[in-house]
Amino acid sequence: MLSRLQHYHPDRLSALAFLTLGYSVPGTDLNRTFVDATNRATLTAFRYSLLGYWYFNERDNAATIMDQHVSWNDIMLFLAQFSKDSTDESSILY
Repeated sequence: MLSRLQHYHPDRLSALAFLTLGYSVPGTDLNRTFVDATNRATLTAFRYSLLGYWYFNERDNAATIMDQHVSWNDIMLFLAQFSKDSTDESSILY
């Protein structure tokens, strides 16, 4: 997409850079223990869980709930509330 923007509107860009991240196999260092520790640390430091959405996404009905609330605003508000309440994993709005 960036290359197309540069191609179609070169006058709007003074420079561009393609940044990438190295690939790591999913699940090797981002596991439940890491998520729990990160959430405890960020809850203590910032009063919210940085990875609070993890508990929602691992639920069996997460895809169904996301389908019911297709609007990005609904999804972001829902996940923000779930993240805030994620100290109690049973708390869910829907």
